[in-house]
Amino acid sequence: MAKCDVSHAKCSGISLGRNIVPTIDDDKAYPHRIKNNTIHDCGQTGIIGVEGNPSPIIEHNSIYNINVRQNLVSDDVSAINLSPAIGAKILRNCIHDCTRGIWLGDKVEDTQISRNVFYNNSLPDSFEVTNENREDLVAALGEDIEIKNSMGVTLIDKNFLLSDCALKLESKGVLLVHNLINGSVEWLSNTNVVENDPYYHRLYQQNVPESAPYDSSCFYNNVFIRKNLRSEMAKLMAFAHKQASEQPIDNHSDDNAAYVGLVSGQRSYIPANKAGNIFMNDEQEDVKVAIDSNEDGVFLDSNIYDYLNEDTSRVIAVGVTPKTARDFDTDFLGNHREGISVTAGPFDTKEEYSRRLFRLLF
Repeated sequence: MAKCDVSHAKCSGISLGRNIVPTIDDDKAYPHRIKNNTIHDCGQTGIIGVEGNPSPIIEHNSIYNINVRQNLVSDDVSAINLSPAIGAKILRNCIHDCTRGIWLGDKVEDTQISRNVFYNNSLPDSFEVTNENREDLVAALGEDIEIKNSMGVTLIDKNFLLSDCALKLESKGVLLVHNLINGSVEWLSNTNVVENDPYYHRLYQQNVPESAPYDSSCFYNNVFIRKNLRSEMAKLMAFAHKQASEQPIDNHSDDNAAYVGLVSGQRSYIPANKAGNIFMNDEQEDVKVAIDSNEDGVFLDSNIYDYLNEDTSRVIAVGVTPKTARDFDTDFLGNHREGISVTAGPFDTKEEYSRRLFRLLF
């Protein structure tokens, strides 16, 4: 499916079907491919897939205004919703002004979310927090990306996650590499906790030197920037954090040494699940991050280049053995990352932050 305008569906704009569709060759199931479409102003989801849907490719779509009426509240409300997500590739999409950007759950395996732009995916501007509605508002909060139950490695790389709630990982087995994240992050990193426990697992947590492969999630070469929240959103997030602090906590720490990096051209193990990340928080209060969307495309309006140092991170290769490891040696624009030391975030050089992020061409 390509070059279509899909809008005003009361439920879902596009459904990938509920079962695997038989093909001429019974041994093969050919993937759905959804590319170069505009999907907007739908009720529950922009794109939904339930049971089946082998290896869908969702690429270079503009998706916006999904569930803006806020008349539905659940995990099923999102611009892209796949359950399960096996072999899925979600690439180079622009997703904005939705309740939630991407929700993947049930079983997530061998899936990649790469080179997408997310912004304004949350509650609309016009809401007010009261004692009567705050629990309902917390239940309606959405994120740019939410992952549940990753069974292997779910790769999230080279994305711009710019909404109030940027990322929620209720799973182990997630690899987060070279993203720019300007929003809150929740990481429930181990399945040994009570189901639906809203514990906020901090990225600053200390590493533990030994653990079985894939027992955790890994965070490499990302840029995290503190979000300046709207006043009502700040009230709501404070209440959400208070709710979380009142829940029982299994305060654990785990690690994943199954990933290898490049050192002087040689692959070697990195005994840590967090490395090469840049945190722009209280020390850089003047960092500006905004989106400029106009007829020429979607641009980042930011002064990040004033604060970001180049070549502070290492190229990361991923795999359980050096021979099978995959290199992360390209950036958001597809440019090759040169050398051993690279720049954290989606772009390889600071000048690229003035480039266009997205434009849908028919």
